[in-house]
Amino acid sequence: MRLSYSILLAGVFIIALAGAALYFRIASVYGPYANPNYRSLHQRVTPRGGGIVIAASVLGVLLWLYCHGVLGLRSFLVFFAGGCVVGAAGFADDRFDIKPKYRLVLHFLAASWIAVWFGGLPPIDFGFTQINLGVFGHTLLVLACLWFYNLYNFIDGIDAMASAATIFIGVAMGLVMAIQGQSDLALILGSLAVASIGFLMFNWPPAKMFLGDSGSSFISYILSAVMLASLARNAASIWVWLIVFAYYFSDTTSTTLVRALTLSGWYLPHRSHAYQNLARVWDNHLRMVLIVMAINLFWLLPIAIFAFRNPPYAPLATLIAYVPVTLFCLKYGPLFENQ
Repeated sequence: MRLSYSILLAGVFIIALAGAALYFRIASVYGPYANPNYRSLHQRVTPRGGGIVIAASVLGVLLWLYCHGVLGLRSFLVFFAGGCVVGAAGFADDRFDIKPKYRLVLHFLAASWIAVWFGGLPPIDFGFTQINLGVFGHTLLVLACLWFYNLYNFIDGIDAMASAATIFIGVAMGLVMAIQGQSDLALILGSLAVASIGFLMFNWPPAKMFLGDSGSSFISYILSAVMLASLARNAASIWVWLIVFAYYFSDTTSTTLVRALTLSGWYLPHRSHAYQNLARVWDNHLRMVLIVMAINLFWLLPIAIFAFRNPPYAPLATLIAYVPVTLFCLKYGPLFENQ
C-alpha cells in the first residue's frame, strides 16, 4: 500500500510539472497575464493562473482516493465538490478579474460549505481547560475561513512565497496525519505539496509564471478543509496548525491591523507586507523566501513537534512561536514601507 501511495505522489509531481510546462506555453501566448503596476514587485508581463495545474492535479488525486475507497463520500463531497467550484472560480478571476464583492460571496459560500459538513469548531483545549464555543464556533469558523482564503492571496506577493509555504505545510502536516493514521488526509496534503513542487519549477525566482487566484483560492480551501477534518478526528490540535502557519498568520494579520489603525484606505491593494518590503529593498525575492523557510524549518517546525508531542504545553508553545515572528513582521511591515 505504501508503495502504491509513493507511486501516486510521484505521478502527481510528473503530471503537475508537465501540466505547468503546457500551461506556460499556452498562457505565454494567450494569457491571462499579470501586468506590472504600482503594487507589484515584478517588472515584466508574466503569465498567471498557473495554480490551476495544482488544482487539477489534486482533484485527480481526490477522485482516485474516492474510487479506491480511501476517501469516504462525506469527505469527497467537501474536498472535491468544493475544490472544483473554488478552483474554477479562481481561474475565472484570473482570466476576467471578477469584482471583489463577488469573490467574497463565493468565499463565504465555500466557508459555509465546510462548516456545514464539519459542524463548526470542536472544543479548544488550553491545557488546563477546554472551551466549547457551541453555536458561536460556527460563526467563528466561517470568519476564520474567510480570513484564511485572503491570507493565502496575501502571501502570494513575491516569487515562490506561496508555493514554498504550501510545500512546507503540506509536508509537515502530511507527516503528522500519516503518524496519526489519517492516510486520506496525509495523501491530500502530500499531493498538494508535490504538485506545488512541480509548479515551483516555473515559479522559482525570477518567476516565469504566477500562481494566480486559481491556485491561492484552491490551496487555501483544501488546507482549511484538511485542518477542520483533522480537528474533527482529533488527529492534530489547533495549536500545531497555528504554529506551522505562524509566519504567514503573523505577517498578514499584523500588516492588516497596522494599516487599519494608520490608514483610511487600509483595505486597498498594497505591497507593504514585511516580506514584500524586504524583497523590494534587497531587490531579491529568493533571499526573502529562503529566510522565511529558515524560520519555518529551524524555529517553527521544532516548536510544532514539541506541541504535537506535549499537548498540555501546546498553547504556551504557540505563544512562544508567535512572539519573535510577529515582532519581525511589525518591524518590517507597513511602517517600513517607505524605506
